[in-house]
Amino acid sequence: MDHWTYPQVIKMLEGGNKQLETFFERHALTKNTFVPQNTTNNNNNNHSDTNNNLTVANLSMMRYKTKAALFYRQQLDHHIQNLLENPKPYRGRKTKVKRRPLGTQTSTI
Repeated sequence: MDHWTYPQVIKMLEGGNKQLETFFERHALTKNTFVPQNTTNNNNNNHSDTNNNLTVANLSMMRYKTKAALFYRQQLDHHIQNLLENPKPYRGRKTKVKRRPLGTQTSTI
């Protein structure tokens, strides 16, 4: 049986599969949103080879190695640290605030 620490449980609740998938969609890193880029690189200082380029075929694995994924991990770690330092008990993810569509008014005069 697995044993999860409290910080691990909070991290999973805050940054689990649904949140990560939404993040990847916003950054065009899903098969439905991905647009291949021409990544011809003539810079000899770059140690990546052509096998590290994102393609539709390798997107599922390579997207976890992108700068966007690194940013997600760093921001999630920072967010979790802030939650754990808060003296109030964890009460779950905050729900999204429903926003009015642009151009609509809240009241009429």
